[in-house]
Amino acid sequence: VTVYPQVYESRQEDAEKILVLDGYSLNLKKASVLADTVLLLEVTENGTHEKYVQGAHYERHLFEDENKQASLILKPVGRRDYHITGMVNFTHRIEPIAKYSERSTQERLAHRISLIDAAPGPYDVHNVESESENEPRYPDIESRALPSSYTVEAHFITGINHTEYFGNETEDRVAYAMLFMHSVSLRLQQLEPPARIGLTAIEGLKATQPYLNRLENGDVKVYETLDALGKYAHTNKIHKMSDVVYMAVTVGLVKFKNGINIGGTLGMANLGKACRDGRAAIGLDRPVTFSGVQTATHEIAHLLNAPHDGWGNATNCSAEEGYIMSSPRRNGNNSCAFSRCSAKIIADFLTWPYSRCLLRNTACHVISLPNKAADLPGDVMDGPTFCKEYYRKPRYSNSTYVKLKSDLDQCVFRCLVKYTIGGRLENRTSFAIDGTICSASEPPKICRNKICVDP
Repeated sequence: VTVYPQVYESRQEDAEKILVLDGYSLNLKKASVLADTVLLLEVTENGTHEKYVQGAHYERHLFEDENKQASLILKPVGRRDYHITGMVNFTHRIEPIAKYSERSTQERLAHRISLIDAAPGPYDVHNVESESENEPRYPDIESRALPSSYTVEAHFITGINHTEYFGNETEDRVAYAMLFMHSVSLRLQQLEPPARIGLTAIEGLKATQPYLNRLENGDVKVYETLDALGKYAHTNKIHKMSDVVYMAVTVGLVKFKNGINIGGTLGMANLGKACRDGRAAIGLDRPVTFSGVQTATHEIAHLLNAPHDGWGNATNCSAEEGYIMSSPRRNGNNSCAFSRCSAKIIADFLTWPYSRCLLRNTACHVISLPNKAADLPGDVMDGPTFCKEYYRKPRYSNSTYVKLKSDLDQCVFRCLVKYTIGGRLENRTSFAIDGTICSASEPPKICRNKICVDP
């Protein structure tokens, strides 16, 4: 379906822009899924290239409609027009028809809305031998004190074929990863307490890795790869900084037992292994189609200890009801929601000692920026706003910006924060966001890539 979107500035309190698509409207507000500093990795035959970027700059055009589960990039292209990419709801996606596309009589750019073609099939879960049954839980008084929300810090990997689709367009690959995982995050926010994805690293494979176990036709042996990736993620100094590692692949995921191919799967994860050895999941996705968003949500929920509906502790919730944790995959009104069993099991998981990493955000401070399509995010966030937004309740009871010239010369924000539990005071420093003024000269210098430079 071809549409000519209209974007309006909103006067509503719960929205910043209104997107109208032939009678279908979305109330959009700024969204966030990236950590404050994101590591971009590109694995090639000649080695791994690493680059740290400011998350706020990359997601400055990211918007959401939480009620309709829309995750969109609205990139300004002049004349109050936009290139719009992403998911308009659970079932449909939007993209510009061409880079220099036709316009309507009202001079609006043409876009295409397409059905997200999510293939049917089974999901799988690997129930690794675990010490969880023998580990003590928090005392009851603590188990009642669940957080108001929490962040699952995620390291996102695209397999070789998936990465190849984007060629040398690294920014397109990063934008897709951001939209993909933000859509996963919207689904996880339906839990109680709500979970959010915090994307700490985006990695593209252009060469094979030791953990990849592939057949001659390129298909991935899923049991063997998942086991090796889980161990790698727990020991590698970069990957182990995240709570979970998720790999999206385009080729087939096949299961072998005693050397015999016993069939394919949409995805697989290690049950209850977030934060621990085995913190990995794998799923199918066709690049730019968002076909694997549902699979990623399902598999990350496995890492948070949710079994398939109808199994284990979820026997009271039938798979026939078609919720997210049903297997095989089902379409229907419940297909993008969690059953009451899944929600309770994941909440219980937060009370287990080894899930504590989910309550500690070592790399992420996921926030929403003010609604400005600024060239640089520093234009809309100064030091006091940074401290207020990054160090918020419930983890911190108070935060104060400490302005030191020596810090700004080095493009650093310093915040004095007070922890809610224990009342401990601590100085926290982070690199200032690109666009932050860092000198008193005329014209003033600004921060770019952590360096104070001329604008």
